[in-house]
Amino acid sequence: MGALLLTVFAIWRAGIGADFGDGTHVVALAMRMAQGDMPLADEMNLQALGSLPAVPFTWVWLSTVGVDGIVLASRLWYVALALLAGVLGYRALRTGFGPVGSFVAVTLMMLPTPYSLLVTSYNTVPVLGLALATCTAFAAWRVRSGRWAALSGVALALTALAHPAMVPPAMVLLAMVVVVGRGPVARGVLTGALGTALVIVVAVALGPGVGALGETLRYTAEYQSARLTAFERLTLSAEMHRNGLLVWRNVPALLLAVAAGLPWTSQRWRALLATGSVVALSIAVVGASLQQPPTEELLLGSVAAALVVLAAVLLLPFLVTARDLGEDRLRVLLVLTAPTAVVGFVAVSLVSSASAKWGVAAAPVQPLFGAAALVVLLFVARHHVRAVALLAALALLGSLVVVHPMRSFRDVQPHRLDGRVEDGPLAGLLTHEAYLQEDCELRAAVRDWVDPDDSVFFWAAPAGYVYADAPMSTHNIWVADFGAASAAGVEWMTRTDRWPDVAFVHAGALASAGGWEALAARDPVIARLDAHYGEPTEVDGFVVLRRDGGVRADGPAPQGC
Repeated sequence: MGALLLTVFAIWRAGIGADFGDGTHVVALAMRMAQGDMPLADEMNLQALGSLPAVPFTWVWLSTVGVDGIVLASRLWYVALALLAGVLGYRALRTGFGPVGSFVAVTLMMLPTPYSLLVTSYNTVPVLGLALATCTAFAAWRVRSGRWAALSGVALALTALAHPAMVPPAMVLLAMVVVVGRGPVARGVLTGALGTALVIVVAVALGPGVGALGETLRYTAEYQSARLTAFERLTLSAEMHRNGLLVWRNVPALLLAVAAGLPWTSQRWRALLATGSVVALSIAVVGASLQQPPTEELLLGSVAAALVVLAAVLLLPFLVTARDLGEDRLRVLLVLTAPTAVVGFVAVSLVSSASAKWGVAAAPVQPLFGAAALVVLLFVARHHVRAVALLAALALLGSLVVVHPMRSFRDVQPHRLDGRVEDGPLAGLLTHEAYLQEDCELRAAVRDWVDPDDSVFFWAAPAGYVYADAPMSTHNIWVADFGAASAAGVEWMTRTDRWPDVAFVHAGALASAGGWEALAARDPVIARLDAHYGEPTEVDGFVVLRRDGGVRADGPAPQGC
């Protein structure tokens, strides 16, 4: 029943909110690979690897339906993947725990997603992969099963493939499994991980090639060189989480967490205080979300994954001082999750340019949160009546379910959304008036300027690619004002003879870049378009150029506009 309710919730949540950045970018990546382009060789972006699990579904959808509704369909595909991972994780934990505890732990591990986006991506696949690897590793240790261990190894390899920043925490978890399991468990996890890694290496060598990987890494380092250093990113992430935890409305949660860790606190009260701390944090976050705190604050209420990091921190005093953990099953679960959380948080924070408020560093911490909550619930059940433990479980899950939809990525709160998109790739999504208008502008621009056999290029507008099932003539779907680094785009388009038939330049980003002439002076791709394409034509939201020099008249408003 709980799984059914969560599935219904996830399906409802999938239709809430639209965006023209990360949420559509990863769908466009899957579309590109479904069209036949290769990651690394064509799409010079490591983030494309996280969209690989969505490619088969995307190919089927494009072949049968087209682009209409593809964003919502992609979100529902992720819900299906999460349900599968959740079922496997639940069955794995059931080898050592009861149904309620296993369900709560798996849900806490897998429900929150970075950006609160339910879509297959380099951010969300690690959430499922690392949680599944943890649960199956526990099952392998519990029943001495090489099969469970092999599944854990496969999940670890796929997690590392989806997001290279997950390699360190995946390696830590692999080492923990080998040390804790030994024997058939160690052989199983190594076989699964190394076997899958070998398949990945062969696929890269025979597909895009090792040289393409090197070029992608070089290009990525070049265009990110002007951004924050790795240490600055880590420092900023740590400061945002610290400041987010220390705001005045979190004082009750902090006091309860401290009380749970005091040496003279009885074991009977430790778990209740720890549970109360997490619930108090959730209540504070919900209140903050309703009041719309300043955008520079760590918006815990807008992204449940950011809440998970701080909730795990609040549980640490209890975990450190708790005695009488009982059977080794709890110790093993904490050994599998705690080192992975610490190393993973650091690794992801070092490489991510995204703000910590979007919960990007939560994926490696979520298994620890699930494990810690399970320990707390078992303590409550042991030292109090089971009904109290059940209430604690409902409080943990309920607070998370309430927080999750409070604000969707780059959109407003659900109760402030104006209407659903009626047609096109965003069809079925509930969003606000400004995005409804932007969707209409994009649909109109693509319809008026792109012919059936045309290829397209979008500058600083990755969402544009989902609006036309057309070849994507670019070395990177999300290109922007990267300066000299964009020479890689000229080289790719020239080498592959794939200069776009139509080029769209986002008007807002163009203005921020100083205008057309200033951008053309420093961006090699824009300079080539300026020299060899027709006159830039202004339409709503874009400047458009055609390779044949043609200019198109505006058509009627799209459906629903």
